Amino acid sequence: MRRGRMLLWAILIPVCYAPSFVLGSHPGPAGLITLALAFAFALLVVALAVRPAELDRIARAIEGLAAPILLGAIAVYVGFSVAVALQRIAHFEHAPMLGLFSQSTWSVLHGLPFANTQESIDGTPGSHFAIHFSPTLLVLTPFYALFPHPAVLIVAQALAVALAIVPLYHLLRDEVPRAAALVSSVTLLAVPIFAWGAARDFHDSSFLPVLLLASLWALDHRRWGWFTLFAVAALGVREDVGLVLAALALYAFLRGHGLRVAVPILALGLLWFVLATKLVMPRFASAGMIIDPHRFFVAMFGQWGDTPLHALGGMLAHPVAVVHWLLRKESVRYGYLLLRPLLLFPPFGNAVMLAALPGLAINLLSGYAFMRAPDLPYSMIPLTFFSVAAMRVATRVSPRTPTTRRAATSLAMALIVLAGCLPSTVLSIPSREPNLPPRAAAAAAVKVVPEVAAVYAPLALYPALCNREDFDDWESTGPLMKDAAFRKRYPVIILWPDGDPPGESRDRALADLLKHDSGFVARPGFEPLLVYERR
Repeated sequence: MRRGRMLLWAILIPVCYAPSFVLGSHPGPAGLITLALAFAFALLVVALAVRPAELDRIARAIEGLAAPILLGAIAVYVGFSVAVALQRIAHFEHAPMLGLFSQSTWSVLHGLPFANTQESIDGTPGSHFAIHFSPTLLVLTPFYALFPHPAVLIVAQALAVALAIVPLYHLLRDEVPRAAALVSSVTLLAVPIFAWGAARDFHDSSFLPVLLLASLWALDHRRWGWFTLFAVAALGVREDVGLVLAALALYAFLRGHGLRVAVPILALGLLWFVLATKLVMPRFASAGMIIDPHRFFVAMFGQWGDTPLHALGGMLAHPVAVVHWLLRKESVRYGYLLLRPLLLFPPFGNAVMLAALPGLAINLLSGYAFMRAPDLPYSMIPLTFFSVAAMRVATRVSPRTPTTRRAATSLAMALIVLAGCLPSTVLSIPSREPNLPPRAAAAAAVKVVPEVAAVYAPLALYPALCNREDFDDWESTGPLMKDAAFRKRYPVIILWPDGDPPGESRDRALADLLKHDSGFVARPGFEPLLVYERR
Protein backbone atom coordinates (compact mmCIF):
# COMPACT_ATOMS: atom_id res chain seq x y z
CA MET A 1 0.00 0.00 0.00
CA ARG A 2 1.27 3.46 -0.83
CA ARG A 3 2.46 5.32 2.23
CA GLY A 4 0.77 8.44 0.86
CA ARG A 5 -2.63 6.85 1.35
CA MET A 6 -1.67 5.81 4.87
CA LEU A 7 -0.60 9.40 5.57
CA LEU A 8 -3.96 10.60 4.29
CA TRP A 9 -5.78 8.36 6.76
CA ALA A 10 -3.64 9.74 9.57
CA ILE A 11 -4.49 13.30 8.53
CA LEU A 12 -8.18 12.40 8.50
CA ILE A 13 -8.14 11.77 12.27
CA PRO A 14 -8.43 15.47 13.26
CA VAL A 15 -10.80 16.03 10.32
CA CYS A 16 -13.20 13.40 11.66
CA TYR A 17 -13.23 15.07 15.06
CA ALA A 18 -13.78 18.60 13.77
CA PRO A 19 -17.62 18.32 13.92
CA SER A 20 -17.32 17.66 17.67
CA PHE A 21 -17.19 21.43 18.17
CA VAL A 22 -20.69 21.70 16.68
CA LEU A 23 -22.44 18.32 17.06
CA GLY A 24 -20.59 16.82 20.01
CA SER A 25 -19.44 18.02 23.37
CA HIS A 26 -16.65 20.56 23.05
CA PRO A 27 -13.37 18.61 23.19
CA GLY A 28 -11.83 20.85 25.85
CA PRO A 29 -8.15 20.71 26.89
CA ALA A 30 -8.07 16.96 27.64
CA GLY A 31 -9.81 16.12 24.39
CA LEU A 32 -7.55 18.36 22.33
CA ILE A 33 -4.42 16.92 23.94
CA THR A 34 -5.62 13.36 23.29
CA LEU A 35 -6.49 14.24 19.71
CA ALA A 36 -3.01 15.71 19.19
CA LEU A 37 -1.36 12.64 20.72
CA ALA A 38 -3.50 10.30 18.60
CA PHE A 39 -2.53 12.24 15.45
CA ALA A 40 1.14 12.13 16.44
CA PHE A 41 0.89 8.39 17.09
CA ALA A 42 -0.67 7.84 13.65
CA LEU A 43 2.13 9.86 12.04
CA LEU A 44 4.67 7.72 13.92
CA VAL A 45 3.03 4.60 12.47
CA VAL A 46 3.29 6.10 8.99
CA ALA A 47 6.96 6.86 9.63
CA LEU A 48 7.54 3.26 10.71
CA ALA A 49 5.88 2.10 7.51
CA VAL A 50 8.83 3.59 5.63
CA ARG A 51 10.75 0.70 7.16
CA PRO A 52 8.36 -2.24 6.89
CA ALA A 53 11.01 -4.56 8.33
CA GLU A 54 10.61 -2.83 11.70
CA LEU A 55 6.84 -3.30 11.68
CA ASP A 56 7.32 -6.90 10.56
CA ARG A 57 9.49 -7.58 13.61
CA ILE A 58 6.89 -5.96 15.86
CA ALA A 59 4.13 -8.00 14.20
CA ARG A 60 6.01 -11.27 14.71
CA ALA A 61 6.62 -10.42 18.36
CA ILE A 62 2.94 -9.62 18.89
CA GLU A 63 1.79 -12.78 17.14
CA GLY A 64 3.82 -14.91 19.51
CA LEU A 65 2.09 -13.27 22.47
CA ALA A 66 -1.48 -13.32 21.17
CA ALA A 67 -2.98 -15.39 24.00
CA PRO A 68 -1.22 -13.50 26.85
CA ILE A 69 -2.17 -10.15 25.30
CA LEU A 70 -5.83 -11.13 24.99
CA LEU A 71 -5.91 -12.47 28.55
CA GLY A 72 -4.08 -9.39 29.81
CA ALA A 73 -6.50 -7.03 28.06
CA ILE A 74 -9.46 -8.92 29.53
CA ALA A 75 -7.94 -8.87 33.03
CA VAL A 76 -7.10 -5.17 32.89
CA TYR A 77 -10.54 -4.26 31.57
CA VAL A 78 -12.38 -6.35 34.16
CA GLY A 79 -10.20 -5.07 37.00
CA PHE A 80 -10.59 -1.43 35.98
CA SER A 81 -14.34 -1.63 35.34
CA VAL A 82 -15.10 -3.48 38.57
CA ALA A 83 -12.95 -1.08 40.62
CA VAL A 84 -14.67 1.98 39.13
CA ALA A 85 -18.14 0.47 39.50
CA LEU A 86 -17.57 -0.50 43.14
CA GLN A 87 -16.27 2.97 43.89
CA ARG A 88 -19.38 4.47 42.29
CA ILE A 89 -21.58 2.27 44.46
CA ALA A 90 -19.62 3.21 47.56
CA HIS A 91 -20.23 6.89 46.76
CA PHE A 92 -23.92 6.29 45.97
CA GLU A 93 -23.59 7.44 42.37
CA HIS A 94 -26.35 6.88 39.84
CA ALA A 95 -26.80 3.13 39.18
CA PRO A 96 -30.56 2.43 39.17
CA MET A 97 -30.37 -0.49 36.73
CA LEU A 98 -27.83 -2.23 38.95
CA GLY A 99 -30.31 -2.01 41.80
CA LEU A 100 -33.15 -3.17 39.56
CA PHE A 101 -31.37 -6.25 38.21
CA SER A 102 -29.88 -7.09 41.61
CA GLN A 103 -33.33 -6.99 43.20
CA SER A 104 -34.71 -9.06 40.32
CA THR A 105 -31.96 -11.67 40.76
CA TRP A 106 -32.47 -11.73 44.54
CA SER A 107 -36.21 -12.20 44.04
CA VAL A 108 -35.68 -15.40 42.02
CA LEU A 109 -33.95 -16.89 45.05
CA HIS A 110 -37.02 -16.01 47.11
CA GLY A 111 -39.74 -17.40 44.90
CA LEU A 112 -40.54 -14.40 42.69
CA PRO A 113 -40.27 -14.41 38.87
CA PHE A 114 -37.30 -12.05 38.32
CA ALA A 115 -39.30 -9.28 40.00
CA ASN A 116 -38.51 -5.77 41.19
CA THR A 117 -40.47 -2.79 42.46
CA GLN A 118 -38.99 -0.12 40.19
CA GLU A 119 -40.98 -1.27 37.18
CA SER A 120 -44.30 -0.97 38.99
CA ILE A 121 -46.37 2.05 39.94
CA ASP A 122 -47.83 0.81 43.19
CA GLY A 123 -44.81 -0.64 44.99
CA THR A 124 -45.74 -4.25 44.31
CA PRO A 125 -43.10 -6.56 42.77
CA GLY A 126 -43.46 -6.90 39.01
CA SER A 127 -41.52 -9.28 36.80
CA HIS A 128 -38.91 -7.72 34.55
CA PHE A 129 -39.81 -10.41 32.04
CA ALA A 130 -42.93 -8.37 31.26
CA ILE A 131 -40.67 -5.52 30.10
CA HIS A 132 -37.87 -7.54 28.48
CA PHE A 133 -37.74 -11.32 28.30
CA SER A 134 -34.26 -12.17 29.62
CA PRO A 135 -34.10 -15.81 30.79
CA THR A 136 -30.38 -16.02 29.92
CA LEU A 137 -29.65 -13.71 32.86
CA LEU A 138 -30.91 -16.41 35.21
CA VAL A 139 -27.48 -18.05 34.90
CA LEU A 140 -26.27 -15.39 37.34
CA THR A 141 -28.67 -16.57 40.04
CA PRO A 142 -26.48 -19.36 41.52
CA PHE A 143 -23.57 -16.94 41.85
CA TYR A 144 -25.84 -14.40 43.54
CA ALA A 145 -26.96 -17.11 45.93
CA LEU A 146 -23.34 -17.68 46.96
CA PHE A 147 -22.61 -13.96 47.33
CA PRO A 148 -25.80 -11.86 47.41
CA HIS A 149 -24.32 -8.52 46.44
CA PRO A 150 -24.53 -6.31 43.31
CA ALA A 151 -20.79 -6.91 42.87
CA VAL A 152 -21.69 -10.30 41.34
CA LEU A 153 -23.55 -8.58 38.52
CA ILE A 154 -20.77 -6.01 38.11
CA VAL A 155 -18.09 -8.68 37.70
CA ALA A 156 -20.26 -10.75 35.33
CA GLN A 157 -21.00 -7.72 33.17
CA ALA A 158 -17.36 -6.61 32.95
CA LEU A 159 -16.26 -10.13 32.06
CA ALA A 160 -18.95 -10.46 29.38
CA VAL A 161 -17.97 -7.16 27.73
CA ALA A 162 -14.25 -7.99 27.84
CA LEU A 163 -14.75 -11.48 26.39
CA ALA A 164 -16.21 -9.94 23.22
CA ILE A 165 -12.65 -9.44 21.95
CA VAL A 166 -12.10 -13.23 21.79
CA PRO A 167 -14.63 -14.06 19.03
CA LEU A 168 -13.71 -10.79 17.30
CA TYR A 169 -10.07 -11.84 17.21
CA HIS A 170 -10.97 -15.21 15.71
CA LEU A 171 -13.20 -13.47 13.15
CA LEU A 172 -10.48 -11.08 12.01
CA ARG A 173 -7.52 -13.44 12.02
CA ASP A 174 -9.07 -15.33 9.11
CA GLU A 175 -8.78 -12.18 7.02
CA VAL A 176 -5.59 -10.47 8.22
CA PRO A 177 -2.35 -11.49 9.94
CA ARG A 178 -2.71 -12.26 13.62
CA ALA A 179 -0.95 -9.13 14.90
CA ALA A 180 -3.42 -6.87 13.10
CA ALA A 181 -6.35 -9.02 14.25
CA LEU A 182 -5.10 -8.78 17.82
CA VAL A 183 -4.71 -4.98 17.80
CA SER A 184 -8.09 -4.54 16.07
CA SER A 185 -9.91 -6.79 18.54
CA VAL A 186 -8.45 -5.03 21.58
CA THR A 187 -9.45 -1.70 19.98
CA LEU A 188 -13.08 -2.73 20.52
CA LEU A 189 -12.60 -2.08 24.26
CA ALA A 190 -11.59 1.50 23.42
CA VAL A 191 -14.89 2.22 21.65
CA PRO A 192 -16.57 4.49 24.25
CA ILE A 193 -19.66 2.41 24.95
CA PHE A 194 -17.41 -0.59 25.62
CA ALA A 195 -14.74 1.37 27.46
CA TRP A 196 -17.12 2.78 30.05
CA GLY A 197 -20.23 0.62 29.74
CA ALA A 198 -19.31 -1.94 32.38
CA ALA A 199 -18.29 0.69 34.92
CA ARG A 200 -21.28 3.03 34.86
CA ASP A 201 -24.28 0.86 35.67
CA PHE A 202 -25.68 -2.56 34.76
CA HIS A 203 -27.62 -3.43 31.62
CA ASP A 204 -28.65 -6.64 29.92
CA SER A 205 -27.29 -5.40 26.57
CA SER A 206 -23.75 -5.74 27.92
CA PHE A 207 -24.03 -9.52 27.52
CA LEU A 208 -24.93 -9.35 23.84
CA PRO A 209 -21.66 -8.40 22.05
CA VAL A 210 -19.81 -11.57 23.05
CA LEU A 211 -22.80 -13.78 22.18
CA LEU A 212 -23.53 -12.05 18.87
CA LEU A 213 -19.89 -11.99 17.79
CA ALA A 214 -19.57 -15.66 18.71
CA SER A 215 -22.70 -16.32 16.64
CA LEU A 216 -21.13 -14.42 13.74
CA TRP A 217 -17.93 -16.45 14.05
CA ALA A 218 -19.89 -19.71 14.08
CA LEU A 219 -21.92 -18.56 11.08
CA ASP A 220 -18.83 -17.67 9.04
CA HIS A 221 -17.24 -21.02 9.90
CA ARG A 222 -20.44 -23.05 9.44
CA ARG A 223 -20.37 -24.36 13.01
CA TRP A 224 -24.13 -24.78 13.24
CA GLY A 225 -24.23 -26.32 16.70
CA TRP A 226 -22.25 -23.46 18.18
CA PHE A 227 -24.27 -20.94 16.18
CA THR A 228 -27.52 -22.29 17.61
CA LEU A 229 -26.15 -22.21 21.15
CA PHE A 230 -24.85 -18.64 20.95
CA ALA A 231 -27.85 -17.34 19.01
CA VAL A 232 -30.40 -18.80 21.46
CA ALA A 233 -28.40 -17.45 24.41
CA ALA A 234 -28.44 -13.99 22.79
CA LEU A 235 -32.17 -14.22 22.11
CA GLY A 236 -32.63 -14.99 25.80
CA VAL A 237 -31.02 -11.71 26.80
CA ARG A 238 -33.45 -9.45 24.96
CA GLU A 239 -36.33 -10.25 22.67
CA ASP A 240 -35.35 -7.60 20.09
CA VAL A 241 -32.26 -9.69 19.23
CA GLY A 242 -34.68 -11.56 17.02
CA LEU A 243 -34.55 -8.61 14.62
CA VAL A 244 -30.75 -8.74 14.67
CA LEU A 245 -30.88 -12.42 13.70
CA ALA A 246 -33.22 -11.52 10.86
CA ALA A 247 -30.58 -9.10 9.58
CA LEU A 248 -27.88 -11.76 10.05
CA ALA A 249 -29.96 -14.01 7.80
CA LEU A 250 -29.53 -11.48 4.99
CA TYR A 251 -25.82 -11.28 5.78
CA ALA A 252 -25.59 -15.08 5.60
CA PHE A 253 -27.26 -15.08 2.19
CA LEU A 254 -24.91 -12.39 0.85
CA ARG A 255 -21.93 -14.35 2.18
CA GLY A 256 -22.92 -17.30 0.02
CA HIS A 257 -24.54 -19.56 2.63
CA GLY A 258 -27.68 -19.84 0.53
CA LEU A 259 -31.35 -19.90 1.39
CA ARG A 260 -31.04 -23.23 3.25
CA VAL A 261 -29.10 -21.36 5.95
CA ALA A 262 -30.60 -17.87 5.68
CA VAL A 263 -34.27 -18.90 5.91
CA PRO A 264 -33.97 -20.91 9.19
CA ILE A 265 -32.02 -18.04 10.79
CA LEU A 266 -34.67 -15.57 9.64
CA ALA A 267 -37.45 -17.82 10.95
CA LEU A 268 -35.73 -18.32 14.31
CA GLY A 269 -35.25 -14.59 14.85
CA LEU A 270 -38.72 -13.45 13.80
CA LEU A 271 -40.54 -16.34 15.49
CA TRP A 272 -38.76 -15.70 18.80
CA PHE A 273 -39.50 -11.98 18.60
CA VAL A 274 -43.20 -12.53 17.92
CA LEU A 275 -43.66 -15.26 20.53
CA ALA A 276 -41.77 -13.32 23.19
CA THR A 277 -43.64 -10.05 22.67
CA LYS A 278 -47.09 -11.45 21.96
CA LEU A 279 -47.29 -14.52 24.20
CA VAL A 280 -44.51 -14.75 26.78
CA MET A 281 -44.06 -11.21 28.06
CA PRO A 282 -47.80 -10.55 28.58
CA ARG A 283 -47.98 -13.66 30.80
CA PHE A 284 -45.55 -12.03 33.23
CA ALA A 285 -47.48 -8.76 33.33
CA SER A 286 -49.25 -7.60 36.47
CA ALA A 287 -51.72 -4.83 37.19
CA GLY A 288 -49.18 -2.55 38.78
CA MET A 289 -46.57 -2.65 36.00
CA ILE A 290 -45.16 0.65 34.82
CA ILE A 291 -46.00 -0.27 31.21
CA ASP A 292 -48.51 -2.60 29.65
CA PRO A 293 -46.64 -5.10 27.44
CA HIS A 294 -49.55 -4.97 25.01
CA ARG A 295 -48.89 -1.24 24.60
CA PHE A 296 -45.10 -1.47 24.62
CA PHE A 297 -44.86 -0.87 20.89
CA VAL A 298 -47.19 2.13 21.05
CA ALA A 299 -45.09 3.69 23.81
CA MET A 300 -42.02 3.59 21.57
CA PHE A 301 -43.41 4.08 18.06
CA GLY A 302 -46.89 5.47 18.58
CA GLN A 303 -46.09 8.51 16.48
CA TRP A 304 -45.93 6.22 13.42
CA GLY A 305 -48.74 3.76 14.21
CA ASP A 306 -50.22 1.62 16.97
CA THR A 307 -49.07 -1.73 15.51
CA PRO A 308 -45.90 -2.74 13.62
CA LEU A 309 -47.81 -2.91 10.33
CA HIS A 310 -49.56 0.41 10.92
CA ALA A 311 -46.25 2.02 11.86
CA LEU A 312 -44.56 0.68 8.74
CA GLY A 313 -47.49 1.87 6.66
CA GLY A 314 -47.34 5.27 8.31
CA MET A 315 -43.65 5.62 7.52
CA LEU A 316 -44.14 4.56 3.91
CA ALA A 317 -47.12 6.89 3.52
CA HIS A 318 -45.28 9.86 4.99
CA PRO A 319 -41.65 9.60 3.84
CA VAL A 320 -41.14 13.35 4.16
CA ALA A 321 -42.05 13.18 7.85
CA VAL A 322 -39.58 10.32 8.33
CA VAL A 323 -36.83 12.28 6.60
CA HIS A 324 -37.55 15.34 8.73
CA TRP A 325 -37.42 13.15 11.85
CA LEU A 326 -34.07 11.66 10.85
CA LEU A 327 -32.59 15.05 9.92
CA ARG A 328 -33.38 16.71 13.23
CA LYS A 329 -30.29 17.97 15.00
CA GLU A 330 -30.87 15.43 17.78
CA SER A 331 -30.78 12.54 15.29
CA VAL A 332 -27.82 13.89 13.31
CA ARG A 333 -25.88 14.46 16.52
CA TYR A 334 -26.64 10.93 17.65
CA GLY A 335 -25.49 9.45 14.35
CA TYR A 336 -22.26 11.43 14.41
CA LEU A 337 -21.36 10.64 18.02
CA LEU A 338 -22.27 6.99 17.51
CA LEU A 339 -19.93 6.60 14.55
CA ARG A 340 -17.27 9.13 15.54
CA PRO A 341 -14.80 6.47 16.78
CA LEU A 342 -15.16 4.68 13.42
CA LEU A 343 -15.46 7.56 10.93
CA LEU A 344 -11.87 7.09 9.80
CA PHE A 345 -13.01 3.86 8.11
CA PRO A 346 -16.78 4.16 7.66
CA PRO A 347 -18.37 0.77 8.31
CA PHE A 348 -20.87 0.88 5.46
CA GLY A 349 -18.49 -0.92 3.12
CA ASN A 350 -18.91 -4.33 4.73
CA ALA A 351 -22.02 -6.53 4.71
CA VAL A 352 -21.85 -7.26 8.46
CA MET A 353 -23.06 -3.73 9.11
CA LEU A 354 -26.53 -4.99 8.09
CA ALA A 355 -26.86 -6.54 11.56
CA ALA A 356 -26.48 -3.06 13.07
CA LEU A 357 -29.39 -1.56 11.15
CA PRO A 358 -32.37 -2.94 13.17
CA GLY A 359 -31.01 -1.52 16.42
CA LEU A 360 -30.03 1.75 14.77
CA ALA A 361 -33.49 2.11 13.20
CA ILE A 362 -35.21 1.41 16.53
CA ASN A 363 -33.12 4.05 18.28
CA LEU A 364 -33.57 6.67 15.57
CA LEU A 365 -37.31 6.18 15.09
CA SER A 366 -38.26 5.70 18.74
CA GLY A 367 -40.23 8.35 20.55
CA TYR A 368 -37.90 7.97 23.54
CA ALA A 369 -35.08 10.52 23.30
CA PHE A 370 -32.88 8.58 25.76
CA MET A 371 -32.54 5.79 23.19
CA ARG A 372 -30.52 8.20 21.05
CA ALA A 373 -27.71 8.52 23.56
CA PRO A 374 -24.53 6.97 22.06
CA ASP A 375 -23.14 6.19 25.51
CA LEU A 376 -26.19 4.25 26.72
CA PRO A 377 -26.63 0.49 26.24
CA TYR A 378 -29.27 0.82 23.53
CA SER A 379 -26.42 1.67 21.15
CA MET A 380 -24.27 -1.33 22.07
CA ILE A 381 -25.63 -3.75 19.47
CA PRO A 382 -25.33 -1.31 16.53
CA LEU A 383 -21.81 -0.35 17.60
CA THR A 384 -20.79 -4.00 17.92
CA PHE A 385 -21.46 -4.68 14.25
CA PHE A 386 -20.38 -1.25 13.04
CA SER A 387 -17.04 -1.85 14.79
CA VAL A 388 -16.55 -5.22 13.07
CA ALA A 389 -17.46 -3.68 9.72
CA ALA A 390 -15.08 -0.74 10.17
CA MET A 391 -12.21 -3.03 11.15
CA ARG A 392 -12.83 -5.20 8.12
CA VAL A 393 -12.89 -2.12 5.87
CA ALA A 394 -9.62 -0.90 7.39
CA THR A 395 -7.82 -4.20 6.89
CA ARG A 396 -9.21 -4.80 3.41
CA VAL A 397 -6.08 -3.22 1.93
CA SER A 398 -3.76 -5.91 3.25
CA PRO A 399 -4.57 -8.66 0.69
CA ARG A 400 -3.59 -6.19 -2.04
CA THR A 401 -0.08 -5.82 -0.70
CA PRO A 402 2.81 -8.20 -1.38
CA THR A 403 2.97 -11.18 0.95
CA THR A 404 6.27 -9.96 2.39
CA ARG A 405 4.68 -6.63 3.39
CA ARG A 406 1.25 -7.86 4.44
CA ALA A 407 1.94 -8.24 8.17
CA ALA A 408 3.49 -4.75 8.39
CA THR A 409 0.74 -3.07 6.37
CA SER A 410 -2.09 -4.75 8.29
CA LEU A 411 -0.53 -3.87 11.64
CA ALA A 412 -0.07 -0.26 10.55
CA MET A 413 -3.72 0.01 9.54
CA ALA A 414 -4.88 -1.56 12.81
CA LEU A 415 -2.77 0.90 14.80
CA ILE A 416 -4.23 3.84 12.86
CA VAL A 417 -7.73 2.56 13.65
CA LEU A 418 -6.76 2.45 17.32
CA ALA A 419 -5.38 5.99 17.12
CA GLY A 420 -8.60 7.21 15.54
CA CYS A 421 -10.70 5.67 18.28
CA LEU A 422 -8.78 6.86 21.36
CA PRO A 423 -9.91 10.53 21.29
CA SER A 424 -13.54 9.40 21.47
CA THR A 425 -12.68 7.29 24.51
CA VAL A 426 -11.38 10.35 26.34
CA LEU A 427 -14.18 12.62 25.12
CA SER A 428 -16.72 10.14 26.50
CA ILE A 429 -15.32 9.79 30.03
CA PRO A 430 -18.41 9.74 32.27
CA SER A 431 -18.73 12.86 34.37
CA ARG A 432 -19.39 12.60 38.07
CA GLU A 433 -22.96 13.31 39.06
CA PRO A 434 -23.18 16.83 40.43
CA ASN A 435 -25.73 16.04 43.12
CA LEU A 436 -24.85 13.05 45.30
CA PRO A 437 -25.96 12.27 48.85
CA PRO A 438 -23.12 12.65 51.36
CA ARG A 439 -21.44 9.28 51.61
CA ALA A 440 -21.29 9.13 55.42
CA ALA A 441 -24.93 10.12 55.87
CA ALA A 442 -26.14 7.69 53.20
CA ALA A 443 -24.09 4.80 54.59
CA ALA A 444 -25.39 5.47 58.10
CA ALA A 445 -28.98 5.62 56.87
CA VAL A 446 -28.60 2.29 55.06
CA LYS A 447 -27.54 0.63 58.32
CA VAL A 448 -30.79 1.72 59.98
CA VAL A 449 -32.94 -0.28 57.56
CA PRO A 450 -33.79 -3.79 58.83
CA GLU A 451 -32.69 -6.66 56.60
CA VAL A 452 -35.21 -7.55 53.83
CA ALA A 453 -37.74 -5.08 55.26
CA ALA A 454 -39.70 -2.81 52.94
CA VAL A 455 -38.09 0.59 52.58
CA TYR A 456 -38.78 3.89 50.87
CA ALA A 457 -35.55 5.72 50.02
CA PRO A 458 -33.79 7.85 47.38
CA LEU A 459 -32.90 5.99 44.20
CA ALA A 460 -29.21 6.58 44.94
CA LEU A 461 -29.53 4.03 47.76
CA TYR A 462 -31.11 1.35 45.56
CA PRO A 463 -28.01 -0.85 44.99
CA ALA A 464 -27.26 -0.79 48.71
CA LEU A 465 -30.84 -1.80 49.63
CA CYS A 466 -31.74 -4.06 46.71
CA ASN A 467 -31.92 -7.40 48.54
CA ARG A 468 -35.53 -7.14 49.60
CA GLU A 469 -38.95 -7.66 48.12
CA ASP A 470 -39.93 -4.00 48.41
CA PHE A 471 -37.68 -1.03 47.66
CA ASP A 472 -39.60 2.07 46.62
CA ASP A 473 -38.98 5.71 45.79
CA TRP A 474 -41.09 8.45 44.30
CA GLU A 475 -40.82 6.99 40.79
CA SER A 476 -42.34 3.66 41.83
CA THR A 477 -45.04 4.80 44.25
CA GLY A 478 -45.58 8.49 43.50
CA PRO A 479 -48.72 10.08 44.96
CA LEU A 480 -49.59 6.90 46.88
CA MET A 481 -47.17 8.09 49.58
CA LYS A 482 -49.61 10.86 50.43
CA ASP A 483 -51.87 8.20 51.97
CA ALA A 484 -50.95 7.62 55.62
CA ALA A 485 -52.29 4.06 55.48
CA PHE A 486 -50.05 3.28 52.51
CA ARG A 487 -46.98 4.70 54.28
CA LYS A 488 -47.44 2.21 57.11
CA ARG A 489 -46.06 -0.57 54.88
CA TYR A 490 -42.56 0.85 55.42
CA PRO A 491 -40.70 0.35 58.72
CA VAL A 492 -38.21 3.01 57.56
CA ILE A 493 -38.62 5.98 55.20
CA ILE A 494 -35.51 7.83 54.05
CA LEU A 495 -35.91 11.21 52.35
CA TRP A 496 -33.50 13.54 50.59
CA PRO A 497 -35.31 16.89 50.27
CA ASP A 498 -32.45 18.50 48.35
CA GLY A 499 -31.78 15.43 46.26
CA ASP A 500 -31.66 14.53 42.62
CA PRO A 501 -33.21 16.09 40.65
CA PRO A 502 -32.42 19.29 42.59
CA GLY A 503 -35.10 21.87 43.06
CA GLU A 504 -38.03 19.44 43.07
CA SER A 505 -40.19 19.29 46.17
CA ARG A 506 -41.25 15.65 46.02
CA ASP A 507 -39.38 14.47 49.12
CA ARG A 508 -39.83 17.84 50.82
CA ALA A 509 -43.60 17.57 50.48
CA LEU A 510 -43.48 14.04 51.89
CA ALA A 511 -41.31 15.25 54.77
CA ASP A 512 -43.95 17.83 55.65
CA LEU A 513 -46.55 15.06 55.75
CA LEU A 514 -44.39 12.85 57.97
CA LYS A 515 -43.91 15.67 60.47
CA HIS A 516 -47.60 15.38 61.26
CA ASP A 517 -47.87 11.60 60.92
CA SER A 518 -48.18 10.11 64.41
CA GLY A 519 -47.24 6.72 63.02
CA PHE A 520 -43.62 7.78 62.39
CA VAL A 521 -40.86 9.33 64.43
CA ALA A 522 -37.86 11.20 63.03
CA ARG A 523 -34.32 10.00 63.80
CA PRO A 524 -31.78 12.84 63.89
CA GLY A 525 -28.15 12.66 62.81
CA PHE A 526 -28.40 11.82 59.09
CA GLU A 527 -28.48 15.31 57.60
CA PRO A 528 -29.09 16.21 54.79
CA LEU A 529 -31.08 12.96 54.71
CA LEU A 530 -34.20 12.61 56.80
CA VAL A 531 -34.86 9.23 58.40
CA TYR A 532 -38.29 8.31 59.77
CA GLU A 533 -39.05 5.08 61.63
CA ARG A 534 -42.50 3.62 62.10
CA ARG A 535 -43.60 3.67 65.73
